[in-house]
Amino acid sequence: MAFEVAKNLSSQGHVIHSIDHGQLNEYIDSKLFNSCHQWLPLSSSDKELEYQFEQIVRKYEIRLVIVAQKLWRYSNIVEKVCSERFTDVIFTEYFFDDKLIFDNVGLQYTKDNQANGVCDLPIDWPRKDREEQPADRTKEDVIAQYNIPRDQKVVVIYGQVLWDMSLVESPESMSFDEYMDGLCKGNPDTTFLFKPHPKDTWGQPTSERYSYPNMIRVGESLRTLFQFPAHTAYSSTVIFEGVSRGLSFASAGYHLLQDHTYKITRGGFQDIYNKIISYKPDPLAVKRNASYLTNIYALSMSDPLLAGRLEHGIEYVVEKKAMR
Repeated sequence: MAFEVAKNLSSQGHVIHSIDHGQLNEYIDSKLFNSCHQWLPLSSSDKELEYQFEQIVRKYEIRLVIVAQKLWRYSNIVEKVCSERFTDVIFTEYFFDDKLIFDNVGLQYTKDNQANGVCDLPIDWPRKDREEQPADRTKEDVIAQYNIPRDQKVVVIYGQVLWDMSLVESPESMSFDEYMDGLCKGNPDTTFLFKPHPKDTWGQPTSERYSYPNMIRVGESLRTLFQFPAHTAYSSTVIFEGVSRGLSFASAGYHLLQDHTYKITRGGFQDIYNKIISYKPDPLAVKRNASYLTNIYALSMSDPLLAGRLEHGIEYVVEKKAMR
């Protein structure tokens, strides 16, 4: 992602620098960056990390800092230094296949995560999988394998990375553990199929964490699980993937389609299956919001409008696309 963005911006006359917690040689070998730096380890103090980053910003007179995915600690250091030096900072994440989501608050992690916008263009998102998925199976195969009674309420839970900033900056300071407890203990008559996040070792089958009598760990593909009627996730991009396909979700925290799910808050976990399937978002409103996100809010890494979007904001893209 960094290489593709650097190619695009360099071709338009911008000078690009990099700092990363690993892969330093890959950045150097790419010859796309004016300078390449490696973060001090997380065992360093905040003061040491701040000093390191401030020296880079000062030496190279950095005008804009792009943070690829908002994660705990390094992101906070960047925000603090940039705020003190009046340097612009923008957050991004690779989500819509070759597209990047850009904003100045950190993707889906706050209530101000996006400009309020809609458009009626076809959703411009090929809908590929971000992570490699197992082979698809039928819903009936899953039910048979796990001996789930035909009349049983089933809710799919999608895991989250426990060091992701979405868990830190969401409302009510609800931890992922509390979210899992509330779901599974608050609904003993419901079977929960838990698909761990691929980068979360706590969720793997050998882990003792998240062990509930009414929860089953599964390694099914998203398409397999999307056959079930009820779903829930905590600030995950899978919410967008599901809701934009017409699925019903209960969500905790903030995310990209904020107004189109049942909101779980502390004390609101009971009877979650019925709450999910009873919540009916307006499909036209979902489509128009998803269209805006994939056509305007997110840009391809090779899009010639990328530099203008970073320099002048989202209005630049709206204006330019309207002129086409």
